[in-house]
Amino acid sequence: MNDIAPQRTPTVVLISAILNFVGCAFFALLGIGAVAVIIFGNAMGWYERITQVVNNQYPAMNLGVGLTFIFGVIAAACLVSFVLTLMLAIGLLRGRKWAWFGQVASSIIGLLGFPVSTIINIFLLVFLFQPNARNYFKV
Repeated sequence: MNDIAPQRTPTVVLISAILNFVGCAFFALLGIGAVAVIIFGNAMGWYERITQVVNNQYPAMNLGVGLTFIFGVIAAACLVSFVLTLMLAIGLLRGRKWAWFGQVASSIIGLLGFPVSTIINIFLLVFLFQPNARNYFKV
């Protein structure tokens, strides 16, 4: 018989994974919004309105093609962020060592998001360095 009990996932790992899944939803919605602006922006008059507002502030700028490019870059960045955040969340739940390093790096970057993100990421970093979390990831 196998007497090894399955290792319980630490609470900080579950919280971190949930926060990453919430981040995935955010990036998905933001990306879908950017794609919607690219597809429907001209038909609904959004481009004209944005161009008028910008031209009133900065008359020398021409945003004809620029808006499509800007929203395309936003959509691409959201897709990349969605995939990376999803991989990180799944890796955390599976106890992958690379996911621990990725979450630590993500939390260090997240310290810049003052004030709420800073507080959340301080707690994540403190608890990710606790022995039970480190043992779970074998780091």
